[in-house]
Amino acid sequence: MNRKRKIVKGSGGRAKPKTVETSVSLVAGAEAVVNVETSVEVFLQEADALVEVQCKDKEGLMLDILLSLANLRIDVMLIQSTAEDGIFVAELKLKVEDNVGGERISSVDLKNLITRIINEPSISH
Repeated sequence: MNRKRKIVKGSGGRAKPKTVETSVSLVAGAEAVVNVETSVEVFLQEADALVEVQCKDKEGLMLDILLSLANLRIDVMLIQSTAEDGIFVAELKLKVEDNVGGERISSVDLKNLITRIINEPSISH
């Protein structure tokens, strides 16, 4: 049996709600398999960054993201996240410090970092 549904995620009135499309495959006696498209959006202005993430949930994902950000001298100011029905959705507000060479990470590099963390096995365990 194949079932499709839409989940509308709000963000407290600050941004427009996101619609997450998923498909769930059910086989008698088996756990539901969730297929969700991975999405990472990064908005960077000066030292402030907003990161929006949507992907399949995995154990330790938020911890892996936080450890990687800390290693790059990126401070997490606010996290709003949910993990429901195998779907991980998060919004992170960050302060991006200059690295040792006096440069800041670019929005493209930050997006690539988080995408790589999502696609790799968990590093925190």
